[in-house]
Amino acid sequence: MEVGAEGGASERTADADPPVKLRCESEAGDSLKRGRLGLVSLSSVLGALERLDDQSVSRSLKRKRYAAALLLLSVPVLSSIVAFGVQLSVAFGHSFSKLGSLFVASSLLVTLLTAHLVFRYGRAEFKKLASRRYLICVLNGIIVASKHTLQALAVSRMNSSIFFIVMRFALLWMAIFDAIYSLKLPGLKAIGIVAVILFSVSITSDSLTSQEEGIEVTTEGVLLALGCALADAGSDIASDVIGSSFTTGLQGKARNCELNRYLVMQQACSIPCYLLAAASIGDLPSLFRGFDATVFLLASLPLVLKIPVFQFAIFTAGAVKTNMAVSFEMGVSYVFEVFFGLAKFNVSRFFAMMSFACVLLMDSLHASNLDDAAAAQHRTTLQQVRREIGRSCEPTSLVHDGIED
Repeated sequence: MEVGAEGGASERTADADPPVKLRCESEAGDSLKRGRLGLVSLSSVLGALERLDDQSVSRSLKRKRYAAALLLLSVPVLSSIVAFGVQLSVAFGHSFSKLGSLFVASSLLVTLLTAHLVFRYGRAEFKKLASRRYLICVLNGIIVASKHTLQALAVSRMNSSIFFIVMRFALLWMAIFDAIYSLKLPGLKAIGIVAVILFSVSITSDSLTSQEEGIEVTTEGVLLALGCALADAGSDIASDVIGSSFTTGLQGKARNCELNRYLVMQQACSIPCYLLAAASIGDLPSLFRGFDATVFLLASLPLVLKIPVFQFAIFTAGAVKTNMAVSFEMGVSYVFEVFFGLAKFNVSRFFAMMSFACVLLMDSLHASNLDDAAAAQHRTTLQQVRREIGRSCEPTSLVHDGIED
């Protein structure tokens, strides 16, 4: 009986062994599968970090920096040509409607930008302008039109170099708007801005009382320039914010197409503003009075070239950096005035202009160096994380190989 019982027990144990073995093999297989999934996940994370590290130092980023540098260098030259063109036209004895030249420039620019949008990206992209999201461009178009109107009226009453000195007040307004938008107090950049503002006040007050040959400044022109500085700061900050919100997550062709639509809408909304401004001052019946080829070449065509370059500089480098680069326009404009005999060269005035422009450039370069240092620290952190993940993957793979065997 005992032998039989033992035999029966051994048979039951033998019968139970295969399921236990299968269960153990199944658990081992599940463990191996989970280990492989974990290894795949770690490998995916490692690959993502490598791609992110490559993107942080990619050639496209370097090309973007070079493009931003070229835009920032061309902006002060084009801006000075726009204002000096109006001053030179008035000096040549051309009596023409300033708003008429602005109307022609914006109309031509809208035509060219629309043609580029349709033929480069297709009619379907043009039809997207009917979206409600572009209604915000109406407000920005009004501010841009106000800036250009005040600028044209101001430079016809004062030297363009003095006008650009007064325009440095735009940096003060921009620092205020930027602080309000970001909910942060102005930092180190504010010191350079205050220095330039004090310089602007000094030169402007001195020019109002000076009898220097070739220097023409009126109180009305200074007030118009101050209003232009406020409109300039508002339009640049608005372009920066709207452009960033419209192009979030877009790259390459899609981003350029979106910016093209934005510029079309902005300039299209500016055209009625010039007509309303002309009607308000009684200039609408004679909107094209005195408009000829000379006025077109000096007053309208430079604006057609300047607006897209200036806007893309804002989209690429930001509103604050673009306005800091524009500070060189007072020196460039002064050189134009001396070259065409509209002002007598004053060494101290010229170097004072350039020295304060260099203050802003130094501040901008300092900010760029801080950005580069932060990017380098970011890359170092990514490399450390990648090495840690690589080390954690190696023992995991060895264990899995042992289980498989």
